[in-house]
Amino acid sequence: MRLHGRLPDVEPPGDLRVGDGAYASQRTSADQLKVPDPRPALRRVPVLVLRGDCDHKNPGIAREYADVLPEATLVTVPDAGHLIDTEQPEAYRRGVTRFLS
Repeated sequence: MRLHGRLPDVEPPGDLRVGDGAYASQRTSADQLKVPDPRPALRRVPVLVLRGDCDHKNPGIAREYADVLPEATLVTVPDAGHLIDTEQPEAYRRGVTRFLS
């Protein structure tokens, strides 16, 4: 199953540098509409849905995953955006460790 697309080999527009998070985020967001829905394969296994409370992505997406997947656990991490492991590493480790324990 393909979960993420490959970014095309193009230079970012304007004054952005290759690898800039904003540009990569825009390209990844645009690609998500072309990627197959992974939820059917996830209905049979425990799933941890982590969401930063400051994430720019639609919060309904995380809630929908938690509602649709019978074995899902939704954890909202305070003071984190989309990069929870970088922005709140201790909270990220705690959430993953509790889920796996």
